[in-house]
This record gives sequence, structure tokens and C-alpha cells, in this order.
Amino acid sequence: MSKPLVSRSPDLNRLQVEGYDIAVEANNLIVRVPYVDANRKVQWGFLVSELTVVMDVAAGGERTGPMSSHVVNFVGVTAEDLPCDSNGQVLHALIYQIGTTHLGGGLIASCGFSHKPEPIYQDYYEKMTTYADMLLSEVHEIDPAVKVQTFPPIKAGEDETPLRYFDSASSRAGIGAVIDRLRGQKVIIVGLGGTGSYILDAVAKTPVAEVHLYDGDTYLTHNAFRSPGAATFDQLTAQPLKVHHHQVTYDAMHRGVIAHAERVTNANIDELRDASFVFLAMDTSPQKLYIIEKLQEFAIPMVDCGMGIYQAGTSIAGIVRTTMSSARQDNQTWINDNISFADEDDDEYSQNIQIAELNMLNAAFAVIAWKKYFGYYADFESETSSVYTIDGNHLLNEVVTVED
Repeated sequence: MSKPLVSRSPDLNRLQVEGYDIAVEANNLIVRVPYVDANRKVQWGFLVSELTVVMDVAAGGERTGPMSSHVVNFVGVTAEDLPCDSNGQVLHALIYQIGTTHLGGGLIASCGFSHKPEPIYQDYYEKMTTYADMLLSEVHEIDPAVKVQTFPPIKAGEDETPLRYFDSASSRAGIGAVIDRLRGQKVIIVGLGGTGSYILDAVAKTPVAEVHLYDGDTYLTHNAFRSPGAATFDQLTAQPLKVHHHQVTYDAMHRGVIAHAERVTNANIDELRDASFVFLAMDTSPQKLYIIEKLQEFAIPMVDCGMGIYQAGTSIAGIVRTTMSSARQDNQTWINDNISFADEDDDEYSQNIQIAELNMLNAAFAVIAWKKYFGYYADFESETSSVYTIDGNHLLNEVVTVED
């Protein structure tokens, strides 16, 4: 199916966005539909319509044109299968011809439908949904739960998007122009522990061009309990590196996930120089200060994630912190006051407690901050640091701007 043709044709695009299973083959528009057979069973077949295509210079290529016919062909499970009402009686009132017709592509129609309303169909959306609803009304007499809108996945080509299938969630919500703010970015995630892996889970669902993963550690059992998805016993036994485990997982959705089985050091820091954005989800250490200073030198926006979680009696308490660094606040005093660079053994929260929902929350705050920076989300206050306190359910924001 030609994705450009669908995107340039409002009627075809509407069918696809609303979840109809459509295809364009040999100048035919094909829509998958449920129907009732002679045994009063619900089956799935196809409506096939001629498809008129015209060249539209203003649209940049071909799009659908005026329909040449109001009729459609019906393809059932077999070449002799005819659609019936809920009592198993053939829908003769809808059928204008019976007899097999070879439509190409292996499709063999058993009959043709003719329903010509006044005024006539305005476009292919109105035409195909009208016929589909006629069949669906009979299906619902037998099974009201059946839907013609099945929202099938749509495979995407490498030249169309880095995602392996099209993002129907954004198109269905009509926020394509918003998601375009993230398109083409090179995003880097430093640290693939609990928070970093949940950041990856969110970023991999966007059309950024590349997602680079930096971590040199092995994916162990405790990692499985604070990262997205469910690792198998065999995967844990194999003890892959974190970046390799997550790269394989998310490659199924995003072809631009790239693994770097190493930590970020002075030896490879220049690999971050052309990043669009960097997420720091690494343990506290003096190395973090070095990375942040270099990112400031490179003028790369970043967000640092941190948690200070500890056991208070038989409960868990602490904070979840998200800190932005960009040209809006580049003074080192502010950075030192908000981000810890101590050795892990010297950290006040030496228990290093991490729990999946807190990692998820930390990652969500970080991803929201990233999307705010690029205008995906509204950001009236341009907050640069937020701290969530568990016991009081408080979220405190701080805004720091560069002095003139």
C-alpha cells in the first residue's frame, strides 16, 4: 500500500486513522469487514472498490479523485460465500450481481453490492463505511462485540520513519505536528538501570532518529525487577550486557536504537558532541560532574535523574529529583547545589534502594522535561528542577535563569 497516497488523500487517511484495515492494490481499495454467513456464523471478508487516482501538484503527488462508481465487490471466505442477514438469509436487497469475479492479487469476488444514496457518496470514506455498516448491523445481531475498526499495525519503510510501524496513537489523536518536534533527534541515554531503561521505553516510542545507549554493566536479576518488560529465565541466565538486552528488545519497535557497551569517559565524551539531548540516569560519582561540564561546553541540553530513597522503620521514604541543564541555567553553583557528585560509598542514601514505580516516575519526569524543552508540552514556568517527596506527595519546582 502506498503510504504517500493515503497521507495525501483525506478520505483514505481518515479510514486508516479511525482503525479500518485498508489496502490499495491494483487500483482497488480494499477494506476488511465482518459479515454473517449462511450458517449464521461471523466471518471476515473484504469490500473491494475501484479507486480513482489523480495527480495533485499542490499536494505533491497522487491522491484519490472523484469516484467512477458507487458499487463495490464482496470477497468472502470462499469464492461462493455470500453475505447473509442475522437469520442466515442472503442479502439479496443489497446484491446486484452474483458470480465469481477475479479482481487480481488472489481476490475472487462472489458478488457485487449496489447501494446508491441521494446525494451520492462524497468520497471513498463515506462509500466504504456505508457498506461496512450494512454488514456490521447484521453481525451485531449475533455478536454485538465485533468491530470493523481493528486498528491493524502498519509496517513503515526505512525512508518514512525510524519506527518499524506507524504511530497510530499520534495520528488518531491528531497531534502529528506536535510529535514532529521530536523527529530526527539524536538522543543519548547514559545509564541503563531502572530509570534509564524506562526513559528508553518512552523515547523509543517517538520518531527520534537515533537513541544511543551507554552502559557497561551486565543485566542481572535485580535489574529485571526495576526495568520495563519481563525478562525470561534464559535471558537472565545468559547475563547479557544491559545495552544489548535493551537494544534487542526495542529494536522490534525502533530501528535507531544503538548500543554502546561502555561508560561515558574522557575517552569517548566527544561522541556526545552532536547529540540533540542527553539523559543522565547514572549513579552519582565525580564522573557525572565531568560529563555535565562537557555537555555545557558542547551546549547540549540534558536532564539528570536522581533518587534519594531510604528505609524509615518498616516503610520507604525519600525523594525523586529531576534536574534540567541548558543555556537557561549554566552557572556551576546552581548545578553543584542540585546534583550530587559524591562517590557512591559516600552518598547519604547508601542503601541505593530502587523500586520500579519510583524508577518509572523518575523517568516520566525526565521525559516530560525533555518534551517540554522542545515544545511538545506547554511549559509556562520553564522549571529547571523538580523534587517529588514521597511521604507528603509534594512536587516542588525551581526556576533558574541565566543572568544578563
